[in-house]
Amino acid sequence: MLGISMNFGGGDAPVLGLTGKVLSSNRPDELVGAVGATYFFDNNWGLDAGIGYTFDHSAVTLTYDFMNKRPQLSAGWAHTKRVC
Repeated sequence: MLGISMNFGGGDAPVLGLTGKVLSSNRPDELVGAVGATYFFDNNWGLDAGIGYTFDHSAVTLTYDFMNKRPQLSAGWAHTKRVC
């Protein structure tokens, strides 16, 4: 998955970034595991893991950023394909 992410919580202002994640499945309409890395626009990096949901050519994830100690919400393009 390639997309936009936002770290929130922890008493700090939300921070936006560009993220790349590996999902546990490439089929649409599935609950998936996700691990990834994010470059934030405040010149910071993050590493995260969590869960997500896939759609046709996209995905949404809710993960925890271990480097910044904050939850992260992400959405973006994912290479998904239906199996008949």
